[in-house]
Amino acid sequence: ASVRRLGGRMEEVVKYLEDGDGGDVGEDDDGDELSGPALLTKLHENISLLYTTLTNSSHPHALKLRNRLSITSHPLSPILYLRLADPEATGRTRAEQTSLLDRIAHRCLVKGGVAIVSTGGHVKKYLQSVPEPSLRLVAHANQTREEVEV
Repeated sequence: ASVRRLGGRMEEVVKYLEDGDGGDVGEDDDGDELSGPALLTKLHENISLLYTTLTNSSHPHALKLRNRLSITSHPLSPILYLRLADPEATGRTRAEQTSLLDRIAHRCLVKGGVAIVSTGGHVKKYLQSVPEPSLRLVAHANQTREEVEV
């Protein structure tokens, strides 16, 4: 029964994104309200911009991340997974990697006001197949261009 309800909910989501039924849920960079296809378009733009920013070798943040973190998610996914990629990462235990990523996530929130989640430790008891420790960064339609690029 719960799978049937979930399927029904997903149909509602798809219908909303295609038709714009159900009210407004976001704004674009100019403050105009977004719904339906415009909302989905804005999400795809932000995903592309975030991925490009993090992989652009001329961007200062990308240069700093290049040899330390690697993006392991698909370029079209709104969820970017960043794994440790430095030479020392292969020698670290899962607990050590998780601890380091937790500290990075905390620092991003405190110093930069950016919510990044470390997927290292808290997911173990909820998932059958536990992913490698990583940082999870999410793109969404309500982000402005400036928020994505910083």
